[in-house]
Amino acid sequence: MEVGAAAAAATAGGVGMGLFSYNRGNYMFDQKNHYTRFTAGLNMAIAQTGIYKQDIAQLTALTVTRQDCYHGIAAMGLTILTAIYCPGRVGLHTPPPPSWLMGLGFLNIAGCYMFLGLTLWLAMHASMRADTAATHMLTRFVRLPIPSQGMLDKARKFLSSYEEQPLKEVFRIPFTRHQGKARNNRGGYNEDVDIDDAAQSRSRHGYDVPAWYRKEKSVDNVNTIESIGTMMPLDARGTAPEHFEAYRELQMEWFPYDVYARLSIFLAFMHLTHCWAYMQIGHQLQETRALFACAIVILPMFVLQQVILTLDIIPKGLPIH
Repeated sequence: MEVGAAAAAATAGGVGMGLFSYNRGNYMFDQKNHYTRFTAGLNMAIAQTGIYKQDIAQLTALTVTRQDCYHGIAAMGLTILTAIYCPGRVGLHTPPPPSWLMGLGFLNIAGCYMFLGLTLWLAMHASMRADTAATHMLTRFVRLPIPSQGMLDKARKFLSSYEEQPLKEVFRIPFTRHQGKARNNRGGYNEDVDIDDAAQSRSRHGYDVPAWYRKEKSVDNVNTIESIGTMMPLDARGTAPEHFEAYRELQMEWFPYDVYARLSIFLAFMHLTHCWAYMQIGHQLQETRALFACAIVILPMFVLQQVILTLDIIPKGLPIH
């Protein structure tokens, strides 16, 4: 009788130790996966932040490169206009054209001077303001998601925390349910994704999840760090990623200068084509007396003006729009 009792006690102790070791091994495996998931998500967040930084740099490069083109063309145009403007007349070896014709030509040169100078200033301001905004975004807004000490503490687990588990989890028999549907039990775990019924029947879901998993879900679902959205101005909040919304708000400070730089260089070139037309009229009629040459030079000037108007001003002027 005593031998039978001792054998039963030994068997019960062996079964208990086996169940304890089995569930403890499951707990250790789950906690390792929990921390691995945390570090994997953090690595993806760091990679995403790198993409955000590239987005801001590329968006800024659009404005800066465009303004640099305007700036270079305007500076080159001012240099050419200076050479044309210095003589003060059309033609140096023959009598000058009528004063009204020279007045029209030099009036358009002066207008081109004015708009090219305005283009330089507008382009310079837009380029520098865009660079400043990009620096502000990269240094103050889009930063690496460094985890706080609290986040690291929540991601890791001490092995001694297994002692906090209920006895029914410590000695749970394999292939049995973790918990059933009861008044104080919470369910609905792992049911937030659409999976087929066969796969769901093979997975732990609903009420059938470990106690430590339920605790981690309740902790991890709480916002543990201030999100980037808390730094957003109210007018910039929308459906796009946060850095796009914030950058769009900052663009309000320089996009008018970008637009008016485009308009200024358009008006400058319209004045410049007028100036070339008037100077060709004066040169061909007063110096060379070549009417046909005057016509074949003036006609491309008119066509050039129409092309510029069609491309820059007239909406849907060409089928390519």
